[in-house]
Amino acid sequence: MADLRGIKTSVQQVAEAIGIALKVEVEIVDNKLNIVGGTGVYQDMLGMKEEKGNLRGNYLYARTLRVGKTQYVADALADRNYDEKGAGGTVYGERAEICTPIILKGRPIGIIGLVAFSEEQKEILSDTNRNMIGFVERMAELLAAKADQQETLENAEESRDEMTTVLETAHEGIFALDQTGYVKHCNAAAAALLKTTKRELVGTHISKLMPDSPAAKVLKTGVGYTENEEVLRVGRDNLHFIIAVKPYMKGDEIQGIVVSFRDVTEANKPAAGTESEENGKEREQLISNHCDMNKTLSEQVKDFEREVIIRKMKQCGGVKETVARELGLSRATLYRKLAELDID
Repeated sequence: MADLRGIKTSVQQVAEAIGIALKVEVEIVDNKLNIVGGTGVYQDMLGMKEEKGNLRGNYLYARTLRVGKTQYVADALADRNYDEKGAGGTVYGERAEICTPIILKGRPIGIIGLVAFSEEQKEILSDTNRNMIGFVERMAELLAAKADQQETLENAEESRDEMTTVLETAHEGIFALDQTGYVKHCNAAAAALLKTTKRELVGTHISKLMPDSPAAKVLKTGVGYTENEEVLRVGRDNLHFIIAVKPYMKGDEIQGIVVSFRDVTEANKPAAGTESEENGKEREQLISNHCDMNKTLSEQVKDFEREVIIRKMKQCGGVKETVARELGLSRATLYRKLAELDID
């Protein structure tokens, strides 16, 4: 959820810029009435609550959050619902104010207040030629866009971290190559199976890593494959793997490939034959969902997470505490994921 406190540096910069440009005082609060930006007296109140944090109250800021529209108080001293002082006075000596909600995706996430403490500042707020309301509403849109951008970035980072955790719990080696054939990401299992380290593996070209593998062709054709037995030369050893390769796309353009592999001797153990076959099918479906060229990156991430969590739930008999521990998640994060991904 977008939060102005997550961009408090930008909020304060906007407050100061408005104050300098218009020569009035500025107060910016979030949707819980926390003061997150301001000039003058309000700058000394950063982190404090406006209107004592009472969102159900009938004073200016709480009222503006509920209404979701700009409020103009031409004479704060005469307005008994401006603040707790009532008619005849204001808490800090305010005389007039333009109060505008910061709206994101149809809901208020905060307020910008342009505040007059003198008759000269009152005239600035009431100057129709300068269109103060239009100006502050544009500033509110700017902050909403900034908060939205920050939320998107945080969600992407969270998804990336969660996916990294999930990949590190996989028994199969997994690595991703960019469209030029260089390894971008890999898990610890991939490095262990190839008898190297993650640091050495990242940046290696496929021609060195898999010189005789058909995987390189997938970068050109966009046609992947599954359950292919291949031999990779690692040092003096010939290592036998079962390999699956899927391209990941952006529109019609191949962005790279994802390679999943496991030791062929593990796959062919008699006691685990059926289980290995099922795991192979699950892994194939997992990669397929993750690399669906018809879905957005966000959708692919959710599909990937959902498949991995469902598989882990089956392995752990539905014991959520065990699932959370093995996936490296807190129980709260797991429960949130279960709700977000509609997993019973």
